[in-house]
Amino acid sequence: MPRYDYQCEKCGRKWESFHSIDERDNEKCCGKEATRLITMGAVDIWKPMWYNDICEEPIYIESKKQLREECKKHDVVAARLL
Repeated sequence: MPRYDYQCEKCGRKWESFHSIDERDNEKCCGKEATRLITMGAVDIWKPMWYNDICEEPIYIESKKQLREECKKHDVVAARLL
């Protein structure tokens, strides 16, 4: 789901929210619709690394495909794949 940044016109509070594109204009604060801010998108840069929390022994993961396969094999979910 995309991340959207908002700011309340009345109190000035800023926050971020994750939801579908259809719900992006439904954020409210102080009883009014909040202003959606235009921000730079997040980029997920993949780099090979050792994973210590998939199973008992560390695993060197070289690709997202390999990470998906190892997670499925050990019945876990990696935060990097959400």
